[in-house]
Amino acid sequence: MKMKTEVLQIRLTKKQKIELKKKADSTGLSMTELVIEASKRVRTWTAKDKKTEQEKIREIARIGNNLNQIARYCNIYKNSADTFEIVQHLTAIERELKCTLNI
Repeated sequence: MKMKTEVLQIRLTKKQKIELKKKADSTGLSMTELVIEASKRVRTWTAKDKKTEQEKIREIARIGNNLNQIARYCNIYKNSADTFEIVQHLTAIERELKCTLNI
């Protein structure tokens, strides 16, 4: 194990420090180890990444809206719903999702 020689100081409220200590104690880690392990799980975003992800979320919301409209149509017109047309719409939505999510 590498020798830890660097120090990082952070400012916390008393409540934040107590909560951090409780979490560390409950996991059996020191506060330092807890902060290091937690920081490994944090994903940072560049401005470009954030913009791309926000656009993906908007696109998925639009697709979800289309799905809701199809479901509403199916529920209202159960007896006269054109199954083939509905499957075509669902297939188009699936293609959009795959494209949006790069699957």
